[in-house]
Amino acid sequence: MQLRITQAAAHTLVQQADALRRAGDEARATRWERAADEVLYALLNWPKRGFPCAFPAPDLAGLRWTAMPGFPTHMVFHRYLPQQETVVLVHILPGIKNLPALIKEDL
Repeated sequence: MQLRITQAAAHTLVQQADALRRAGDEARATRWERAADEVLYALLNWPKRGFPCAFPAPDLAGLRWTAMPGFPTHMVFHRYLPQQETVVLVHILPGIKNLPALIKEDL
């Protein structure tokens, strides 16, 4: 199984840890990094993990989401491409409104 991480998802992974460190919360930054490792490992071993998204936009078809371990307000959006044996980490976003527009702009 291969893993592909979009630029938007990679940015969020790094930015969140950096923001926590700048705020002086080294322990939480370390928890974030461990949670990221955990969710990536889980997706590679269980690519259909999480819940299907029901966004109306056709280019968002096939997206699934799961919560970031230990950070339940952050939603991890991914897509499994079985023919390519690839999991694509599309985005990581806090649970906010207008998620389809935010995800779509990074595809």
